[in-house]
Amino acid sequence: MAADETGCAVVTGRANRLVTTGCLTILIALITVLGVLVSWLWYRHWHDGNVNSERRDRAFASILKQARATADDTAPALGTSGTTDTDALIGVIWRHTEAP
Repeated sequence: MAADETGCAVVTGRANRLVTTGCLTILIALITVLGVLVSWLWYRHWHDGNVNSERRDRAFASILKQARATADDTAPALGTSGTTDTDALIGVIWRHTEAP
């Protein structure tokens, strides 16, 4: 019976090592996959934030450019009209922006 117990212990020890090695391998693979996934999600969040900031800055610059162009067109138009009443100002604004 002593031979059986020793042989059983060797088989059990070998099986435990295989299970431990398999679990560690799976754990390392899982950590790697999750790490790559979290890194990718962080990069996408960072990249999308930068793209949105650039788009917001370009839109703001475009609006400022249009406002300056309208102001530059409105001032000479009011100066040449010679009137200072509110209706003349509204008429000039309507002509240039088509907004009431």
